[in-house]
Amino acid sequence: KAQQFTFLQFLLGLLSYLMAHVFETWIYFRRNVALVLCIPLSVFVLAIIYYVVTIVDQLVLPDDKAVFGHVVAWSRYENLNDLDAEAYRYETSRAPRSSQAR
Repeated sequence: KAQQFTFLQFLLGLLSYLMAHVFETWIYFRRNVALVLCIPLSVFVLAIIYYVVTIVDQLVLPDDKAVFGHVVAWSRYENLNDLDAEAYRYETSRAPRSSQAR
């Protein structure tokens, strides 16, 4: 749920940014030029909306079709130690005693 909400906020921000440019043309250009610019920009924004909705609808997997469980092929990697933790432990064990006391 939180991921969907965050993605929705991202899309709304992107669409707001694009619509701001459509409105910006009316501020900086004459009416005829702004009208000519708004048509392709609006088509572009509508195409983005259409393709985002289409692609997200095809890619979102409902919870009832999702697979949860254990991947057998990855089981041999489950007992590996964290490399960062091992490197940090190695550095602290090699540090001189005087620097550890401070």
